[in-house]
Formats: sequence, structure tokens, C-alpha cells
Amino acid sequence: MYPRLELTQPQAIQFLKKEELQLDSSPEKSWYIVTFNANPLGLIKVLEGRINNYYPGNYRILK
Repeated sequence: MYPRLELTQPQAIQFLKKEELQLDSSPEKSWYIVTFNANPLGLIKVLEGRINNYYPGNYRILK
């Protein structure tokens, strides 16, 4: 199972819009389940210098 990473509301909205995610901390390189209020939103992969968002593009928030 992947570790969980709790997001703030602005971070969760960034994630759901598939925008560049700004994290307060620097987690280790790994896969993470991102959550908001303990509800899972999706997966990210943390790499050196970037974060890949694996939220499906068809479901992203457009506005």
C-alpha cells in the first residue's frame, strides 16, 4: 500500500485541476495517495525536482 499525503484545500484544488502541485514539505521519492480530509483523491509520483499527477485528465476541474 502506498503512503498517504494529506493536502490542504488549495493543494487539493490544484491536484484536481492537474496544475503544478506546491507541497509544504519535500516527501521522499515514491508513489503517494493524496487525500483531503482523509478522503483519497488519487495518486502522485514524487521524483527529484517534480511531481507527476496521475489524476485522469478527463476528470479534471476546468474552471
